[in-house]
Amino acid sequence: LASSAGDVCQRACASGQPRTLHGTARPPGLGGSSWRPRRVLVLGPSSSALGMMHWSRAGSPLVTPFSADVHPNMTALHPRPSLHRGDGSWQSLDGLWQLAIEHGVPSLDAPPVTFATTILVPYPVESALSGVRARAVDWSPSANASRRTWSACALWYRRTFAAFPPAAGGRAFLRFEAVASAASVRLNGVLLGVHEGEYDDFSFDITDVQCEGRANELVVGVLHNKTTGKQDHSAFDRPQGISYAASSGIWQSVWLERTAATVTINDAFATSSTLEGMHLHFALSSECPGCHVAVTMRAGALTLNASAPTMSESVAVWVGVPARVRWPWSPSSPHLYEYEATLLSAAAVALDEVHGRAALRTVSVHAATPGGQARLLLNGKLFFLVGTLDQGFFPEGLYTPPTDAALTNDLRTLKDLGFNAVRKHMKIESRRYYHHADALGVLVLQDVPAGVPPAGVLAMVRRCRPHGAVVGYTLYNEGWGQPWGAPASEAQVREAVDWLLRADSTRLVDVGSGWHQAAGGSVLSSHSYPLPSAPSCVGIAQPSAPNESRGHFAVHNCTAHAHMSTEYGGLVVCPNWLGRGEWFDAGHERFFGAYLCPGYARAAGSAPCARAGDGINHSSGAGWGSCTCSHGYGTADVEKLMARGGASAALATLYSSYTARAAAMGSLSGIFYTQTSDVETEANGLMTYDRLLKLDASGAKQIRGANDLLQSLRMAQDQLT
Repeated sequence: LASSAGDVCQRACASGQPRTLHGTARPPGLGGSSWRPRRVLVLGPSSSALGMMHWSRAGSPLVTPFSADVHPNMTALHPRPSLHRGDGSWQSLDGLWQLAIEHGVPSLDAPPVTFATTILVPYPVESALSGVRARAVDWSPSANASRRTWSACALWYRRTFAAFPPAAGGRAFLRFEAVASAASVRLNGVLLGVHEGEYDDFSFDITDVQCEGRANELVVGVLHNKTTGKQDHSAFDRPQGISYAASSGIWQSVWLERTAATVTINDAFATSSTLEGMHLHFALSSECPGCHVAVTMRAGALTLNASAPTMSESVAVWVGVPARVRWPWSPSSPHLYEYEATLLSAAAVALDEVHGRAALRTVSVHAATPGGQARLLLNGKLFFLVGTLDQGFFPEGLYTPPTDAALTNDLRTLKDLGFNAVRKHMKIESRRYYHHADALGVLVLQDVPAGVPPAGVLAMVRRCRPHGAVVGYTLYNEGWGQPWGAPASEAQVREAVDWLLRADSTRLVDVGSGWHQAAGGSVLSSHSYPLPSAPSCVGIAQPSAPNESRGHFAVHNCTAHAHMSTEYGGLVVCPNWLGRGEWFDAGHERFFGAYLCPGYARAAGSAPCARAGDGINHSSGAGWGSCTCSHGYGTADVEKLMARGGASAALATLYSSYTARAAAMGSLSGIFYTQTSDVETEANGLMTYDRLLKLDASGAKQIRGANDLLQSLRMAQDQLT
């Protein structure tokens, strides 16, 4: 903030009339230059004061069991557990806010006067848990519009809070974990700044802008003018294929934090090139001449102490770990070392202290022997990844899980089924997600969501690198956003890979998951449905059958990459086959109107519903065949086995046959089954969208056994070769 900001605020606080700083009429790049009349949309009960606000969950076709625990006064959990300063240092601003949605206003020039709706933060406005569940007509400049016009609306959030003053010499910060996608933030009428990016955390120093002795007014304007990953603006009311409803507005936590000094530790993460110890890296808010960071780490009954002087705005502290307390992190033993780090001035005065956890873990690709194939190494030992494609959507919260327990439930379910990894697909999660993956021992291969700019990729790296569970990144998925066809395309991809590795050289990189592979990176992957496949090392792949690997693969150093099947399976088990409701079916037309799903045809009269082109009568069998939008693979195989033993047995039997096929592919270092749970129209999850496991006890045991056997067989094969 400019120095004048504090003066303006202090005068405003004294007079009780907050004012906007001169020269900040509109956020640069986020609004038009002309003023226009405001038309504020009323979506819920009107309230003139925050104390009068009421919330209830909006209607939703499906909800998970965790929705019952959602309410405005839920106990707040620290949104950044990998770097925290203790209970008294932070305060959550999650909860009830006021909301206004403006028709025909594609800018954040100035807040509206009226905030007529209540919203529960941090749930997206499209979600049921927000209490709003905005529909297409809510977002469009015309009340008669059937689809959204995203360039013609603005979201405005408002709430008040009591001042959160730091101690003398300290600072106070307002922090946002993620807002989709362009945000303008004002406190007491002062424009703090703007931010663009759907997954990035960002902060403002509010020390001189918050006012003590009265309520502080916080107003956040949002334009969801760009979506990334698998979000689709039109999917909310026109479900289709593999794109889903978008998540707009504040969708991760908002919180206040105070520090004891002006120079602070802003980031912390560990790296290990050997298992003899680790470097703890700390980024400072500014230079600190003569300062040093002292670390105290607990290792069982031992206390490990180390320190190092600051260099410019960073410091790396080497912590040696004695052999008797050397516990490498792995899915079977996810040990984490807890530590405190203190930033000390040249006079040995403590300026800041943070608490964190670190994993002693290495990941690499073992060079191929002549005529052989490179292998994945975890902690210097051969390792095989058995994971799922995981998209992180929830029916009542969309991008935002209902509760913290909902996050751990997905991870625990996968662990119980014998999986040791996830490919986090086209979404960057909250820091609590990676925190739980660390604690539970679930490896993460993190996608860069399609459409995320370079600044967003750097933000992703900063979010992921404190977590040992994250072992790699996927730069492109099936060529989405990847340069293709131009003579310089491979050079462009190589440049992007090098740029990512400069940000984080300690993890694996799959350049083009299931697609064209430039010479860079350390992983080569294939996609195929429903059977798993191995990447091709013979140039351009031309699949002659559906189960062959799709995509294009370069031959450069092919065997020097770890090979993986990063998408396969996708076996459809429709929820209605299990007696469960579905996301878009005839029973839910009260939410979506009389919608006919793409790719399906409804026969006249009472004839069965059939998916166009597959020639299968989905009414065969009791309870089958309601007209749904279920999407997946292997329908004929699943239905054939269902007729013999039910859905659970069919899914488990086919899955086991696929892992047996993967075990016979000697080149693979990992496989990822599609997918953890159903998502809207996709019915190919191991769980339904509302998180019911599609397997009975016998089926779950069979899949667990298949995963354990696959890992054992591959380890034995690799040891022999």
